[in-house]
Amino acid sequence: FPSHDIGPLSGTLKVNSPFGAKRSYEVHPGVDLYAVSGTNTLAPADGEITVADYSKTICGGTIIIQMADGFRGAFYHVKSFNVKKGDFVKQGQVLGLSGGGANDTGRGNSRGAHLHFTLRKDGQLVDPMKHINKTPISSTSTFTSTTQSPTSTNLPSTLQQMMWYHSVT
Repeated sequence: FPSHDIGPLSGTLKVNSPFGAKRSYEVHPGVDLYAVSGTNTLAPADGEITVADYSKTICGGTIIIQMADGFRGAFYHVKSFNVKKGDFVKQGQVLGLSGGGANDTGRGNSRGAHLHFTLRKDGQLVDPMKHINKTPISSTSTFTSTTQSPTSTNLPSTLQQMMWYHSVT
């Protein structure tokens, strides 16, 4: 990402469930970060919002941001949105509020308040914690808008699969 000090949440990050954790039904495709319901969810880099909607899958409230250098981030169990599809956002901008609590809108199949963050590089899942608050993607990178943005009803099949199987243990 373009900065050393921006992650999807402000402050020190606490991991509830790490990337790649083996579960009875899947290998965890992202990282679950501790967040009290209503915590600001931040853009980790400049980008374009391709999804900001309440999904009918177990992921609930979903925000997807297309960033530079082939990175795409996805946030799940979001209870409210400050952005909409097609918005261009700046690093550190508040995208919405984390959720996942028992009475939260958009909680999906969450069993407790947190923020799920999935990161892809060129379509492949990568460990988000290896990229948060680390060396920038590229100091010369610029964000270019996608030509075909997925929607909550027209997601790539790999993303649909990942959204379908994700839940919090």
